[in-house]
Amino acid sequence: MGRSHESGSAEGMAELYADRIASGVLICDPRGAIVDCNLAALEITGFERDEIVGRSVADLTWLPAAPFFEDGRSAIGFSAALDALASGQDVPPMVVGARRDGQGDPIWLLIAARPMPRDEKGFPAGSVITVTDITPQKGTETLYATVIDELHGVLHALPDLYFRLDAEGLVIDYNVGSGFDAIITSDDFIGRRPEEFLPPEVGGTMRAAVAAARLSREVQTFEIDVETTVGRACFEGRHVALPDGGGVMIVRDVTEQRRAQDELVRSERLHRSLFERASVGLFRFDTALRPVDCNDAMLAMTGRTREGFLQLELRERPFSGALREALEGRESAYEGPNGRSGADAAVVSLHTQPVLDGSGAVVGGIGVLSRVTRAALEPPAAGAV
Repeated sequence: MGRSHESGSAEGMAELYADRIASGVLICDPRGAIVDCNLAALEITGFERDEIVGRSVADLTWLPAAPFFEDGRSAIGFSAALDALASGQDVPPMVVGARRDGQGDPIWLLIAARPMPRDEKGFPAGSVITVTDITPQKGTETLYATVIDELHGVLHALPDLYFRLDAEGLVIDYNVGSGFDAIITSDDFIGRRPEEFLPPEVGGTMRAAVAAARLSREVQTFEIDVETTVGRACFEGRHVALPDGGGVMIVRDVTEQRRAQDELVRSERLHRSLFERASVGLFRFDTALRPVDCNDAMLAMTGRTREGFLQLELRERPFSGALREALEGRESAYEGPNGRSGADAAVVSLHTQPVLDGSGAVVGGIGVLSRVTRAALEPPAAGAV
């Protein structure tokens, strides 16, 4: 700092320490005038030592231009706070923003003050002001607040049931999407636990998820089925514990999805039943022309076991062209010999069509064998065409 002291003296060591810390240190006399400061104070304020010494802390002229207070307190309030130093009281930390030359992004300063020890007459000998540049932390804080606001907006825009719980399990924020009439019978949520305003079976499931998340610190998933006057309502939920002891719970109405899944299962069972009970031979093949499934009629018509049929090589058969056309997305038909000659020759009548996935891509084909005079898919004899 500005004054010189003997090497190794207490004052000299204190000044050496003050000049090496990152926070600015201002030494003020009992009237609040700056009498000394460290190097960090000069870097933060942008002044030279002879420019800052003598300035009054109360009028804020030692700060970069255009200071403003984060919490709305005015310079008068700051001056009043500094007056409290005269009675030996500390000034609580406060955040001040300032723009150098009144332009550009602000720098953010954390300012605190406390009185120096009293003199022999009992009066404060002055005060020590610390100034810390927290601009990087403030940027992170602002980003965090922005992310939180965006997340809050997303959660309230989703068509879901959303609860933000505190450490006691009480609702402190919520959003109720559409489709929750089966379990939501009140809109009085704040300050209450979910099990207090939800049906017992629903509230109990949620309570168990909250307890499990607190113990495991992992996301808990749960399902809820509720019988209503119009049928079964289905819900899926997730709960995650937060570091503050609270948590976030999101519940989604999946009734229509469940109905669609159930309908798909019923449809698949029906198709399987029709596949197995068909009087004609049916088989499915993949894009490599390998058989992957067949019904009992197919085995009876070809005289093969299921294992033997699924090991057949179809790529070089006379009817392989019809199989390939199905893989190109077209229905096709073949009627002719199975590939053998002489007394073992067989005539087959085969129709093929593509099998598509949900996106419309061809993933294989199905063959319908409606007539055969002998074992149509018997491997050809050596030398047969």
